[in-house]
Amino acid sequence: MASANYGLFQLLPYEIRREILMYAFGNRTVHMDIRYDHPVMPLDKRILDPDLKSYHVLLPPQRQQRRLLEKRKPKKWQWQSSICHRKGHSGGPMFDIPFYDQCHDGENVWCGFWRDERETSCFIGIMGWLVSCRRAYMEGIDVLYSTNTIHMANTTMIRNLPRLLPAQRLASIRSVEMLWNLHLFRADKLGDAPDSGTSAFHALLDMIPMLFPNLRKLYISLQGELRSVGTLDERYGTVEATILIPLDAMVRSLSANVQTCDIAVPYTVYVPIKHRATGHPGLGNRRLRNKVWERVWRELPHVALEGAGCTTHLAGFWIYRGFQDMCVDPAVGYSDLSEEGDYEIIWE
Repeated sequence: MASANYGLFQLLPYEIRREILMYAFGNRTVHMDIRYDHPVMPLDKRILDPDLKSYHVLLPPQRQQRRLLEKRKPKKWQWQSSICHRKGHSGGPMFDIPFYDQCHDGENVWCGFWRDERETSCFIGIMGWLVSCRRAYMEGIDVLYSTNTIHMANTTMIRNLPRLLPAQRLASIRSVEMLWNLHLFRADKLGDAPDSGTSAFHALLDMIPMLFPNLRKLYISLQGELRSVGTLDERYGTVEATILIPLDAMVRSLSANVQTCDIAVPYTVYVPIKHRATGHPGLGNRRLRNKVWERVWRELPHVALEGAGCTTHLAGFWIYRGFQDMCVDPAVGYSDLSEEGDYEIIWE
C-alpha cells in the first residue's frame, strides 16, 4: 500500500527516480522561515492581483504587506518557504550574494525574469508529491533537504530548529546559508531584536556543529549593529576577541564532512581584519576580483588545532567583505566604485 499511488514511477531504477526528483525539487537555494502574524491572503487570491505579479511569492515589500493580512483571523506561527530568485539570468557572481538576498523582503527585482507562464514559479511545489504516498514522501523529502541549499535569515528560528524539525531532517541538510543580525559591541537594550546579543551569538556558534552533523557547505553572514571604535589596531583587537576567536572554536568543532566554511562580515568589521592581514585597510575600487567577492583567509591557530575537541580537517576559513554598513569615502581609501563610477553612502 505504501507504493499504491507511485504508479509507473516505481518501475524506474532508484537512481533515475532521484535524478528526476532533483530536477523537479532539488539543486536550488530555498528559503526557510517562520513568523508570527495574521494569516496572509491566500495565494489563489494574490494571483488575481496584477499589482503583485512582479514580487517574490506574490508579496510586496514588507512595509506594504499589512494590507494583505487577514486581520480578522488570529495571529499564529506560519512557515514560509520559496525558491530563491536573487540571482539574475546573467549568472554572474555579483548577483549571487546571500547577505543581499531580498526575496522575503519583497524587494527582489529578478523574480519576473525567472518566472515562466506560471505565477507560482517562486514556490517549491513539493507538497502534493509528498502526500501522494509513503515512498514519494521518503524519496522526495530526502531530495528536498539533502540537495538544496537552505537559506535562513531568522536567528530565533535557527536557535529553535531542534524543536521545529526532526533530527533526521537536520541530519539530511548538506548546505546552508544563514544571516545573523546581531549587536556584539554594546549591551542589550529595550527594543533589540530577540536573539541578537552576544549570548545568542555564542549559543548559535555552539549549536551549528551539532545541529547539522552531515553538513558539507556552511555560509554565515554576520549583520546588524557591529561597529567597534578606536584605531584600526584597537578595532582589530575587539573584533578578534568578540568575533574571530569564537568563530575559530566553532570551525574547529565542525564535522569532518564540512568542505567549505565561509563567513561574511560587514565593512566595519572587515576593514580592520583586512588591515591586519594585508597592511592595507582600503576596500579597493571594485567589489569583485577575478570573479570572486573580496575576501581574506583566516588560518586556524595551530596550537588550537592540536588540542582536544578539534574534529574538522579545515585549515581555516574565508572571511568575505559583507554587508555595507559604513560611509564609503574614496578620499581615505574606502572606495567602492560602481560600474558607473558613483559612490554610495549607506548607514543601516
